[in-house]
Amino acid sequence: MGDQVGDVVEIVMSYETSQEGSDGSSSSSQGTDVLSERVIAVTDDGIELEFDLPPATTAEERTRVWQYPARVLRGVDGEKQLLNPEELEVRLDAWLALTEWDRNVCGQWIFTWNAFLIECDPQSVLETIDAIDMRGVDLRDGAQYRHPGASETGAFTRSVAPDGETVFVVELGADIESVRKSRAESDVVIGEISGQPVTLEEALIERSREDVSGTVEVSFQGDAQGVPTRRVVVTNLKTISPDGVVTTERETRVLERRRVAGAPMVQ
Repeated sequence: MGDQVGDVVEIVMSYETSQEGSDGSSSSSQGTDVLSERVIAVTDDGIELEFDLPPATTAEERTRVWQYPARVLRGVDGEKQLLNPEELEVRLDAWLALTEWDRNVCGQWIFTWNAFLIECDPQSVLETIDAIDMRGVDLRDGAQYRHPGASETGAFTRSVAPDGETVFVVELGADIESVRKSRAESDVVIGEISGQPVTLEEALIERSREDVSGTVEVSFQGDAQGVPTRRVVVTNLKTISPDGVVTTERETRVLERRRVAGAPMVQ
């Protein structure tokens, strides 16, 4: 049996990045985010889910994240619908008031300890939820899989991990044009923050001068019913700049679904 009302899952999203250049430059970063997913209802239309911050989240921490709790209907076709946009709007207004901003700042980038976009659209929460939804993945040897950030579709190969767990792995070519576009968009943001603006077109032209290659390796583990419970995405990129500097980048993103103790068992 699949999802049941009352099921609670802790979703852990972690990342680790590293970058090294032939000019001696290097950098690294890491971080972890956690969400809670609860099954509210199971109907002919699909599954109603509630996504929220972890139970240990303080009231002060909640005031800084207006997107949750978010109730979402995941249709039988995988499409998602936000069911409580009005609640998110109310929390957004409260957050803006707390920060002494108004909606004129929506869509702008600001820099505190890092750069972030001031998002004011409740529907944007669906992008995050889409990125952590593994329900539609077909875990079979030879099954086709397409991953965002990859330029192609590949077939899973069944293998065994060092810990004895069965894993399904696929290696794909990185979508180089998406990489260049993402970097160009970052250049635009940096220019906006630094007071040295650059247009996206200008940034894309500059990034097109780089020689970029890379791979995306994706591996999944699942439960006894074949439902994915863990996904690891490793992206390796090599960039040669016009002046000959070679930069290698590695990013590892891990997504895990952990049943919360005391939640009903899925039979």
